[in-house]
Amino acid sequence: MKHRTVKQITVAAVFFGFWFALGGLITWSAWPEPPAPTPTPRPVKELQAVSASFVRTSAKRADLWGVVLNPNSDAGARKLRFSFVLNEGAENEKTIPGESFILPGSRKYVVALDTDVSEDDFKVALKVEQPAWTFVPSDFSQPSLIVVSERSQVLKRGYDLFEYKGDLKNQSDLDYLKTEVVTVGFDGSGKVIGVHKTFLGSLRSLEVREFTAQWPILSGQEVKDVQAFPDVNVFEPDAVQRRQGTVEERDIPGGSGGQ
Repeated sequence: MKHRTVKQITVAAVFFGFWFALGGLITWSAWPEPPAPTPTPRPVKELQAVSASFVRTSAKRADLWGVVLNPNSDAGARKLRFSFVLNEGAENEKTIPGESFILPGSRKYVVALDTDVSEDDFKVALKVEQPAWTFVPSDFSQPSLIVVSERSQVLKRGYDLFEYKGDLKNQSDLDYLKTEVVTVGFDGSGKVIGVHKTFLGSLRSLEVREFTAQWPILSGQEVKDVQAFPDVNVFEPDAVQRRQGTVEERDIPGGSGGQ
């Protein structure tokens, strides 16, 4: 009788132990995995609106310009949203939005041309939105664009019109399909007295293309220096084209080194 009781207890222990272990195994296999640790964001410095002003082209029209500084050498932005804020007096404020791009470590001129403004004095401020950043590898190279020759003249059109022509060369092994140039004119004191933006379009590897910039010269003004700032949005997939067998993917953000 005693042995029979012990045997029953042993069988019951084995039976219930089996089902307990099976239940534990099922519970363990169905237990959700712990969430993956959140990656630490790469540190970036904010874009800086360095300066902003305007060049009056007539009594009620003006070209607005500003300078944006990207202090990050390892990150740029495919879309740079900015706005010029015109303060034309008490409670009279107007906002002119714009969009561009900015490359790593660059100092970029942004413009809003032929803007309707007040005949009275007004002030201009530049505001920039902090963008979605695209990170680049340490060996990232800026677009290789250089003005190889330049010339200028003053045209008479009932008013004086300053005209600047430059020959832009693409010195890289990449074809740039959406090239643009911002041209800035300065007087003898370094004040900006003219701005222009030219959309040059396609500029193939080693190609040289002429571009033109114009702006009216008001009475008493004289252009003493001109600087051209060519640029291409290398973060746009359809703005850069690789020539087969000439460059590696790392030279184009979004190839192997971009986001």
